[in-house]
Amino acid sequence: MATAAPPAPPVSAPVDDLPRTADADGEMVDIIDRTTYAVLRAAPRAVVHRAAEWHRCVHVYLFALDGRMLLQRRSPAKRVAASAWDGSAAEHVVAGEEASAAAVRGVTEELGVSVKTALRGGRLVRVRGPFEVVGDYEGAGPGGGVLREREIVETWAGVWATAGPDGGDPVTSHDPVEVAEVAWVPCADIEARVAAGTVGEFTPWFAKEAAELPPSTVYKAAVAALAEGA
Repeated sequence: MATAAPPAPPVSAPVDDLPRTADADGEMVDIIDRTTYAVLRAAPRAVVHRAAEWHRCVHVYLFALDGRMLLQRRSPAKRVAASAWDGSAAEHVVAGEEASAAAVRGVTEELGVSVKTALRGGRLVRVRGPFEVVGDYEGAGPGGGVLREREIVETWAGVWATAGPDGGDPVTSHDPVEVAEVAWVPCADIEARVAAGTVGEFTPWFAKEAAELPPSTVYKAAVAALAEGA
């Protein structure tokens, strides 16, 4: 399996002169060919989402030593799936950036966690990808238009190297602009809640992925890959 160590700073990506928001509309991302994944050109996220252009994203699953998964609840300011529970982190891959670097960046920016110092082996491992995530969200685009997601996604995972202070939960410091709160949840509980299908509890993409690739399976794959030094 592929691994991701903390990268050098990503290639600089210009953004529009917009205030920082939970949806980062001005962030530049690469538009890619759906089949070959070749980069065609770069554009702001708002443009990409309006035009239903294919682009790259990463999902990240993080686990405590005992196998519980870290979930984040999205900010109520998000235009899509506001206040829903999601995986540990997720990022659009910015223009010129590698997926592995985006995964590490997401953990740092959203959760305030250093992959190098906090996680086993100082890295993440890729457990799935690439696969497609598609969604059309009425009223979620800038100005109230339709936000059309066409994502090519890779899923990465990591395991904390140690328990938190006094044997408790590992410490995070989430970004309140993007994340409302975090919770450590047993994989079996997540899988049962996903199977129950309560509308709006989880983001649609996490609910779909967790049904296809259960968190308990991701945890076992990550532990095995890290043990092999992959």
